[in-house]
This record gives sequence, C-alpha cells and structure tokens, in this order.
Amino acid sequence: MESFRPLFQLICKYCESKNYGGKFKQITVEGGKQLTGRYILVDSGAVTPSHDALHGFCKYPGFPIDPKGQSLTERDYERDLFAQDFIQQIAHNYDSRALQSLIVVSVDGLVLSGNARTMAGELAARDNTDGLYIDYLKNYCSNYGFTSDQVNEFEHPRLIFQLIEVIPYSARTFTIFNHEEINK
Repeated sequence: MESFRPLFQLICKYCESKNYGGKFKQITVEGGKQLTGRYILVDSGAVTPSHDALHGFCKYPGFPIDPKGQSLTERDYERDLFAQDFIQQIAHNYDSRALQSLIVVSVDGLVLSGNARTMAGELAARDNTDGLYIDYLKNYCSNYGFTSDQVNEFEHPRLIFQLIEVIPYSARTFTIFNHEEINK
C-alpha cells in the first residue's frame, strides 16, 4: 500500500487545486481514436509532469514507471541535458506559443502530453517570466470557455486539456499522446 502513497499525493494535489472547467472538445490521437476532454484553468503547479523541473529534473515520486524504474514517457528529462536546456529556454520567454499545442492530462492531473511545456511553465511561474502567456490567456480566454475575471483569480494561470475518460497508465498510452497526429 505504501508504494501507492506518492501517486495518491499527486492525484490529491490536482483534485484539491482550484480550477474552472471550460469548453469540451475532442482530440484525435494515434490510430484515429477520438477522445473527449475539457479545457481546465488551473494555477501553475497543479498538474504533474513526469519530472520536477524545480528540483533538478528528478522524476516525480509516484509518477507511473515501468518495471525497470524508468518513466513511462519517451524522454528521460533527468538525464537529457539538451532537453533541460530547451525547457529553460522556453521558460525564459514563456508566451502564447505554449498554447499552440495542448497540454493533455489524465483525470488525475498527470501530464500525458506536454511535459516540456508544463515544466517550462513551472519555471516561468517561479521566475515571473510568463507575463506574455498570461496576457494572451486573458485576451483570448473566451475561446476556451473562460472569462478574464476567472483568469485573474490565479497568480500564474495555466490552460490544460483534461480527458474525461479514465485511461490506463502504460508506455503505450504515453506514446499515443506524443505523436504528431494529436489535434491542436
């Protein structure tokens, strides 16, 4: 039972975070499968990427891993120095480009697609380099089903796309969300 505690804590972090639900949408993933979800407005840090950019890109305790202890995601941000540098570059100028591809999360708030953008957003929130992102979100929030007043309630608002259905945490699941076919 103790091995489930870290995952439970990640799920609680998301479930207990302030959020607003926006418009519903369908996305298409690898193989043409359509999944329904909803835009959700949360504060930075509410969802959980595979790795923790605020603490040296170590794996998040409780994030699903394979039997060998490796992250189910395709990239090992803990060891990939190029990816870490890329994330830090995005964080220095976190703007509307972060909204051009959906950050897709499970019903539990675990990032299925958009780990790099999520981690960059957390670094940008810490460093206050996300002003252009926030301004864009305030100006175009109605496209996603929100009001500027709702956006203003968050210190570092983030737009995510949460799936409605529960899906298994497997390497295959993470793979289908990280191919070019995903709708934007």
